[in-house]
Amino acid sequence: MATPFPAGVPPGGTPGDAASLAAAAAAQAQLLSPANLAAAARCMYTRIDSFTGEFKFLSLDYPSLIFFQGRFFPTARHALLAAKHPKAVEELASIEDMKELKQVAKTKEVEEDPEWPRYRLKWMELIQRDKFRRNAEIREKLRQTGGRELVWLNTGDCFFGQTKHNKGQNHLGRILMEIRQNILDDTELESWLVICHDIETEERSLPVLRLLERREGDTTTTEILLRGKSFYRIGKLADNDLVALNPSVSRRHAALVVLKGGHVLLIDLKSKAKTFKNGMPLDHDHVGVQMQTNDSFSLGASSRHYLIEIDTTSVVDYLQRRGRELNRELNLLAEQVNEAQGINTKSLTKRIVQVAMIYVNYLLMLVTLNQLLFLK
Repeated sequence: MATPFPAGVPPGGTPGDAASLAAAAAAQAQLLSPANLAAAARCMYTRIDSFTGEFKFLSLDYPSLIFFQGRFFPTARHALLAAKHPKAVEELASIEDMKELKQVAKTKEVEEDPEWPRYRLKWMELIQRDKFRRNAEIREKLRQTGGRELVWLNTGDCFFGQTKHNKGQNHLGRILMEIRQNILDDTELESWLVICHDIETEERSLPVLRLLERREGDTTTTEILLRGKSFYRIGKLADNDLVALNPSVSRRHAALVVLKGGHVLLIDLKSKAKTFKNGMPLDHDHVGVQMQTNDSFSLGASSRHYLIEIDTTSVVDYLQRRGRELNRELNLLAEQVNEAQGINTKSLTKRIVQVAMIYVNYLLMLVTLNQLLFLK
């Protein structure tokens, strides 16, 4: 059937348009060539096992501030070696050259922390999570690695990485991939708060945080209650637990975190205009500062101040009630142990273990109760 348009020219077009379309088609064909598709597949699906070049940020040696065990370190390796050799923290932390750092660390092997084998995996995760929480640029780079497997290929560490012939457990790579998944799921901040802080997870042991909001120069206050959670996000976004709309306030500006024992931390989340406690800016972002009743905080240039009251009344009541229950259980089991003597060893041992467990729980409860009463 005849057509009024020349071949390759769309309705309303000209022969010049046809040439452009042909060029575009050729470019698309080249883009979708087997070689380019294979290269794209390698980029998307092959593993990353060289933490150098564009992936240097994954390395333990990458310069990135780490807050770990109460102090700052210039790299993840500095922090990890300090955990392994606690008697040499100051010496190791001051060494700038990475080659020298590794050499000095080798001379400290006899001073290795006896708890190192037990806690090294936990310490590595704490270090890596703090590294990526504190640095938005490398956090974005980690996100961009997509679904690619991350493997730390090295010559000597088959626990945190892999050596020749894929031998090794690759725990560093696994931790990095878990953090990446948290980033992709938009749960990385919450994961950092939960994993890097000894937060209170028992709902009945959570105090109520009563905030009295007052605008500077105003005498009226508004009461805000925060209850039932281990941490509270503060910022401009509507899904924050405390929403503040001043232009200087960041989307995720700060957080209040409840630790075991009822202590409350105020943390600045690298806000642009800082977080203030009692009128003074916090010294560091992502480092908790303890808050007590009658302390106040403010955000950025906002004139609103929040006076905090940590109400532990319900927690103290619960712990006192639970203490009486545990004491009764303890006395009852003690009587049963006495009655079980002479029956059989297995039954007696079981009862003694039960008594011991209840007694430990009772002591932990008393410690927590005393801490809360001290805070009051």
